[in-house]
Amino acid sequence: MNDRTIQTDVPQALTDKILESRKRLHREKPRVYEKLMTYLEREKDPDRRAICLIDFGYNFDCNFNCRHCSADFFQQQHPHQRLTVADVQKIMSEADEMGIFIINLIGGEPLIWPDLDELIRTIGPHRFFITITTNGWLLDLERAKHLAQLGVNKINVSIDSGIAEEHDAFRQKKGAFDRAMEAVRNSLAAGLNTQISTVATHQNIYTDGFERLLRIAHDLNIYFDIQCATPS
Repeated sequence: MNDRTIQTDVPQALTDKILESRKRLHREKPRVYEKLMTYLEREKDPDRRAICLIDFGYNFDCNFNCRHCSADFFQQQHPHQRLTVADVQKIMSEADEMGIFIINLIGGEPLIWPDLDELIRTIGPHRFFITITTNGWLLDLERAKHLAQLGVNKINVSIDSGIAEEHDAFRQKKGAFDRAMEAVRNSLAAGLNTQISTVATHQNIYTDGFERLLRIAHDLNIYFDIQCATPS
């Protein structure tokens, strides 16, 4: 495989991890790998920029009531608006033609969707790198292994603080932090790419809870995704 060298200032261990992930993608999902490499070539030319991913809010239903969430707003605005399988097939076919190679399923909470398996099959794991962003409450080891077998590539667990009490208070659900951390471990055990995601604000960026979350990701040797809060 003729893969291009990654020019980066990040530690060599992370660079090696990225390259190993690409090799695995080449083996398991050659169509997705082809789109990735085309995207990287396009990124060299500012006049040919392309979209690489879709955050796919298929359903806003959730088992939590987090302080920061706007899912209720969307549901109130469009109470009867639901995508059908035919809609998903059309959207994903167009996305594939555009060269998009990452589909990130967001909610609400994707793991409560009764038709999640059908949705994943409709998206087409052979043509997309599929990520699920979850609060982790329902991700036991059996479920993680099942998702891996369906063709899901990555689990993105949303955690607000490395201090359990702070995370639970923000999620308004006692035990949410422990279940989220268990979800991280289950995802890793199932062989899925695993990531912790959090939102950085002026209020939390220098706190002990934020630093502890960084340490957790470092100690587990997993990616740490920081979303910057913006007005919306």
